[in-house]
Amino acid sequence: MRAGAALLTLILWAACGAPRAESAGSSAPTATPSALATPTEAPVTPEPTPAPPSFAAPTAQPSAEPPVTKTPEAPPCDAAAARQSTGLRGRVIWQGLPVPGYRVELRAWNPPFQGELYGAATTDADGAFELVGSPAGHVGLWIPRQPPYVFRGYQVEACGGRIVDLGEVETVLEITGLSIREGQVVGSGPLTITWDGLDQAERFCLALFSEGRAVLSGRCDGQLDAVAVEGTSFTTPPLAPGEYFFQISAVAGGYTIGETQAGITGIVVR
Repeated sequence: MRAGAALLTLILWAACGAPRAESAGSSAPTATPSALATPTEAPVTPEPTPAPPSFAAPTAQPSAEPPVTKTPEAPPCDAAAARQSTGLRGRVIWQGLPVPGYRVELRAWNPPFQGELYGAATTDADGAFELVGSPAGHVGLWIPRQPPYVFRGYQVEACGGRIVDLGEVETVLEITGLSIREGQVVGSGPLTITWDGLDQAERFCLALFSEGRAVLSGRCDGQLDAVAVEGTSFTTPPLAPGEYFFQISAVAGGYTIGETQAGITGIVVR
């Protein structure tokens, strides 16, 4: 109880400090108002505190950090390695089987054109190959069209002084007999597309795009905006004038085993 009474006394004293100062004497009241005036002026002292210059300095420091973090970012190859030649090795397969006697090329990466040829090789009985002699940097593994397989190209970031092992490089069969050629002009309305079948294919997936948007909706073995076709022909909905791009792939066991040589073929509808 004494502690509570003492605490209550302190609270009352803090709340009623002004009246008790007046009862202390006649001269105290004049001194106390001036003392009370200083607290009211104290809020004005924040004017120096608004001095956010002290906060401006810290914000300036972070802005100087990004250049420091970006500048140290070293390229994939150091200066010494960049002056040395590099190469690629790997194994070409189709559906897990080796593809022997297959020409592969090491070129400068310059899509959609073939860059400078640095070297070529032929896959052995196990589908393996090794290519050397290119400068460090972006290089390409180019596999020319060799029926029944389509053309393939792979970009590789290679450092000088060592050979990059690509592991297994998958190729696919070529879908031939396409009824429409690249750049062909056709009339507006429904369009029937036909192609030759593949004995190994379970079905075909066809995707059609115009101005970056899918014309067909559906899902075919994991491919979005593609329709499943059981045969070797497909008739599109009516097509308005414009440019269209389509892609046909053959699927078996959930994997793509074939595609049209051009990959994506463009036509013009008028």
